[in-house]
Amino acid sequence: MNTILFIDTNVFLHYQGFDQIDWLSLSQTKQVLVVLPPVVFRELNKHKDLNPSQKIRKRAQSVLGRLSNLLKTSLITELRPNVKIEALPNDPIIDFGSHSLRSDLQDDFLLASILEFRAKDLNIDCRLVTADIGLQLKCRSRQILTIDLPDSLRLPEEEDPNEKRAKELEAEIRDLKHQLPSLQLTFENKSKFQKHL
Repeated sequence: MNTILFIDTNVFLHYQGFDQIDWLSLSQTKQVLVVLPPVVFRELNKHKDLNPSQKIRKRAQSVLGRLSNLLKTSLITELRPNVKIEALPNDPIIDFGSHSLRSDLQDDFLLASILEFRAKDLNIDCRLVTADIGLQLKCRSRQILTIDLPDSLRLPEEEDPNEKRAKELEAEIRDLKHQLPSLQLTFENKSKFQKHL
């Protein structure tokens, strides 16, 4: 039986490439289907266009490009042996309120997609891959298993080029301040002050 993995958007942005992760070892199973609901594509597009970090914008663009290439001829394709990836074409139509979910929260759209997918077969092994503790807690209350990626798969923290340049400019300003001569006026009597009556 396939293990179904839904992946939180932050995993795409802050961890090793989705096409490089060993999903079989991670889920300790022999077959994996990675399922991507529409909310993941929406969030990636939003990060690509609006994230203040240039690094995250580029990362989102790169992920979307790879997904587009993989899924250009079919909604489901093989990522590697025993690992398939599927894009769901539609948002969930379950009643958000009856599941204590809010339709204005992207995380809740992801949970709704999982719940709707799982409703097709209650014995199906659906899990969410996320490092978001809030999302993990929501999953627990709905009996959705989660997988937390190991830190070894996390991308190194790279400074945003704009932040890096700002720090370089601040350092230059500090250096220039230290290079400026410290001028003092001293009178003939060696005093720094002169009284005028």
